[in-house]
Amino acid sequence: MRTFALFGAFSLFLIGWSYWDANYRHNKRESGDPMHTPVVIKGDSLYYDSLTLPLNAVPKARDIYTVSKTVLDTWAHMFIVLKIEESGTDGHLSKYGRLYNNLVGMRFPKRRPTTAIGKSPTGYAIFRHWWDCVLDFDYFLEDHLKRFQKRKGRAPKTEMEFVNFIFKGYNGHNAWLEDVDWLLRNINYEPDSGF
Repeated sequence: MRTFALFGAFSLFLIGWSYWDANYRHNKRESGDPMHTPVVIKGDSLYYDSLTLPLNAVPKARDIYTVSKTVLDTWAHMFIVLKIEESGTDGHLSKYGRLYNNLVGMRFPKRRPTTAIGKSPTGYAIFRHWWDCVLDFDYFLEDHLKRFQKRKGRAPKTEMEFVNFIFKGYNGHNAWLEDVDWLLRNINYEPDSGF
């Protein structure tokens, strides 16, 4: 009888812990790490500092850059460059950007965590909204920075060094690489840049 009671108590603990863990992971996916990110998701809007951005429409690149720095830090610049290259500039979204909220051409991952809710017939990740794409890119970065570290024994020295590292698996077209290189050197959304 005592063994049965202990088993029952342990089972209830596991169920409770699983519920808490799933809820925590859902909240983390919704708004980045709630302990470290001042981004708040309420309904169909994202709030950060003085910005209120709709989740059901892709904001301007400058606004995406501002809010993506909260989770991507210095890699937000590269994210915006890939967004411009893969899905277009403000007001000109690619098919994948419009249909799947996939701003940077992410494929549905096989081995890493993801915020994607599915994959397209051609293997591209489908996101509920553009913010989930930003959060997924953070998972992508974490995975590929570990691979870079393992192969080279250090962190990338520049964004372009990292782009060269992911090039073949990410896109593989020389024109893409040249465009990304040019954009990295010429796009800057920092307040003092004048852009």
